[in-house]
Amino acid sequence: MNARAFYLLGFTCLTLALVAPALSLNATAPEGSPLVTWANDATDSFYTTQVKARETSVDDEFVPNPVAGGQMTATPCAGSIWVYDYAHGIAAGNDRTDATGAMVMYFPKPPTLLPNRDLLALRSKQGLHLGMTLAQASAILRVPGSDATLLPGGRAELYVEKMVPCLARHCAHRVTIIFKDGHAVALSILHALN
Repeated sequence: MNARAFYLLGFTCLTLALVAPALSLNATAPEGSPLVTWANDATDSFYTTQVKARETSVDDEFVPNPVAGGQMTATPCAGSIWVYDYAHGIAAGNDRTDATGAMVMYFPKPPTLLPNRDLLALRSKQGLHLGMTLAQASAILRVPGSDATLLPGGRAELYVEKMVPCLARHCAHRVTIIFKDGHAVALSILHALN
């Protein structure tokens, strides 16, 4: 797990410690189950590099959230919610503490049945989607394509954030897109206290 994933996990754990008494966090898929292992693998496969986010003026989110009504799992620390597009091999998940954030990626089929959704047609409010090119994503996010970090295996990562006021502090609205052979294969829009 890299520094960014660890930061997000740490934020999640802190948030859980503060709000858990008010929530009944009874996850359907228990810790250690094949589904939780699959969800952890999906999340770990997404965070591939340690790069500093490029600042953007664009704020984005998924509305409605693609995982609403999905399967809950006991992933660290607050649990996560997952759905799957069986026709296209696409997984979508989010941390239970992030009401509008989600990650969407091409990923192998889960070991247990998840709610089925058409995730190939999913678009963010600004129009980000799987299959788009780096040039298209850069234009939407108003950053140069040269800000993408090249990764092994014909992959690249574009990582941007916009700071917005929240809870008497600032929140980072972060977008990460992984490209393979020139097209987006994973997209994450997450929100975190900074």
